[in-house]
Amino acid sequence: MLRWRFEKGQRALTCGVAATGTGTYDVIVHQHWPEPGRSVQRFDQPGAALLRHATIAAELRETGWQLTQHSREW
Repeated sequence: MLRWRFEKGQRALTCGVAATGTGTYDVIVHQHWPEPGRSVQRFDQPGAALLRHATIAAELRETGWQLTQHSREW
């Protein structure tokens, strides 16, 4: 559904929402440093997943992360 890339210094992470195809929606946070890692939270409703994504994005911006890319695709 959507994917945003954030950067802070030399670090980068991607936060997005993806439809699973089974009627649920995953909020995915993928860190790109130093060892790639991924966190996934599953939601039954798209609105709940989008709200969680918005909360994570706001927290990242409040702590100095900058949005550098965005897309409608995961």
